[in-house]
Amino acid sequence: MGTFPTKAEADQELAHEVSRMARGVWRDPRLGEQPLGEWFRGWIATRADLAPSTRELYSRLLERWIDAEVPVVGGARPRVVRLGAQSLASVTPAAVREWDAAVLAEASRRAGERWSRAASTPKRVNAAIRAWALENGRAVAETGRMPVELREAWLDATGGVVVDAREGRRNLGHTEAAQAYRLLHTGLAQAVSDGL
Repeated sequence: MGTFPTKAEADQELAHEVSRMARGVWRDPRLGEQPLGEWFRGWIATRADLAPSTRELYSRLLERWIDAEVPVVGGARPRVVRLGAQSLASVTPAAVREWDAAVLAEASRRAGERWSRAASTPKRVNAAIRAWALENGRAVAETGRMPVELREAWLDATGGVVVDAREGRRNLGHTEAAQAYRLLHTGLAQAVSDGL
């Protein structure tokens, strides 16, 4: 409510507030000041209906995407967006759009890196050698140790590059970004329902 120059003005404002309370339209002006990340932690903790795996997923998404610094792609200088640091009341559709674009770009980048690292594992390399051998009419066992001659022939023919069809996919990382967005949407819908 604040301070007022005269007692009469203070009494009048108090009467308005009491009237709003009586009509059920009063709203605590302090609601919505809580940081989004902090509110989400409390909301997840108090959800008795969540399975442990869902609670773990929500917590991971919160820490990794909502209450984390996510780099914003583009622009003259590097910057980050951290939606969880904003107060509930200050979250705007524009802020959510910027966050969503940043999460999608970063999730895609991270997924691409994971696929690149995974392509060089012995299991993937051996699978690539077996596929190459079959395509080129060479006999190779489905399992077991890879013959040195076959490995060397594959290296000479391909340069040791493991082709991963998933690497070129444009939707790498989209699932995790969509999960983060759904969590944000569900939580904010609950906050609105709670009058925050």
